[in-house]
Amino acid sequence: MNEIGQTLFLQSNTLTPITKKLEKMGFVTREREDQDQRKVRVSLTAKGKDVRKKTGGFFEAVMELSGLSRKEFIDLQRSIVALRDHLEQMDD
Repeated sequence: MNEIGQTLFLQSNTLTPITKKLEKMGFVTREREDQDQRKVRVSLTAKGKDVRKKTGGFFEAVMELSGLSRKEFIDLQRSIVALRDHLEQMDD
């Protein structure tokens, strides 16, 4: 869940209801880790994989339209996450 949140720039309080809804719709499964019950593993179901096939390349299309290389795009995404995290810490 943490990786998904960072990739999508979503916090757990936003991401959890979304993944629960996707689970109800049959696109993903959610399982708690045995060693650490705080961690939730999200996996695509067959139905979810079908959707991914149909929409595959979305990330690459956005990256291509940005005019940035893959490395530049990922670096920018990480910088945005770092900025968001810093701004959130200022609220505390």
